[in-house]
Order: sequence, then structure tokens, then C-alpha cells
Amino acid sequence: MWLETEFKEDTMNIGSTVIGFGRNLSLTGHYEVFERKIYQYDRDRVKKWIKKLAKEISKDYGNR
Repeated sequence: MWLETEFKEDTMNIGSTVIGFGRNLSLTGHYEVFERKIYQYDRDRVKKWIKKLAKEISKDYGNR
């Protein structure tokens, strides 16, 4: 599933002045559903990537 997003500028009007507070990512409501075959190679690659990241996160936050 693909969900379309857009950046929206957070602003506030104070009198005739517009103050910006930054951008937020939000959903537009447009989406598309498509089929994709996920091969075992893809699963193995993602599994390896997740384990690597988990170890890195554990090093950063493990002693807290």
C-alpha cells in the first residue's frame, strides 16, 4: 500500500503578521494498493538489517 504525503506549513496569524513554526508531514488521503511478491532473499536481507540495527541501538541505550 502506498500512502501519499505532503508537507504542510504550520503558521499562526497575529494581526497582519504570519509566523511560521515549521513543516509537518501529513497524509493527503490519496492511496494506492498494489501487489508485490516478497522473495525469501528479501526477507533474509531485511532480517539481517533489523538485527544489525537492534545491536546498534542496544549499544547506544543498553546501559540506561
